[in-house]
Amino acid sequence: RRFFDEHASLPPWFDQHRARRAQRWASARLFHVTASLFCASLPIAYAGARGARVLTSTGSMQGKRLDRRVNETAQFVMDVLEDGGFSSRGSAIRAIQKVRLMHAAVRAHLVERGAIADEVPINQEDLLGTLFTFSVVVVRSLRLLGIPVDDEEADDHYQLWRVAGAMLGIDQRLLPI
Repeated sequence: RRFFDEHASLPPWFDQHRARRAQRWASARLFHVTASLFCASLPIAYAGARGARVLTSTGSMQGKRLDRRVNETAQFVMDVLEDGGFSSRGSAIRAIQKVRLMHAAVRAHLVERGAIADEVPINQEDLLGTLFTFSVVVVRSLRLLGIPVDDEEADDHYQLWRVAGAMLGIDQRLLPI
């Protein structure tokens, strides 16, 4: 309960107007955004050697657990992209908190087991890479599909995920503006 209370605040640079604009933009292109996530972002994220070792070590990439992993990721994305998701009644903040806690639990479990000895699992670099697959890769994929995305829309979408990244615990000094 303390964690949820202490980590419920948005970063001071959060812009509600831009977030809502990005959420509406994504909702209007939901089919293409979803296709980009499933056909580009997730394969890129899952193909990264370091991240794949974590996923393999947890068993998340096998059988029904893979379906569950993909569905949980999809729900997380939908919560972040939900129009008004960062409002007091929205689902984005709670979803981000849950993912942050899950990452911490997996990290602690893998370290305790010694499953990945030469690195910290789900570290800052891993989180930043994943953030880029949910933001930059999606915009790039949409453009490759011939879906028009102007620079302001792309930047709003990135800023939305930048907020999510900060709340997931990425050191804000590492987040490009």
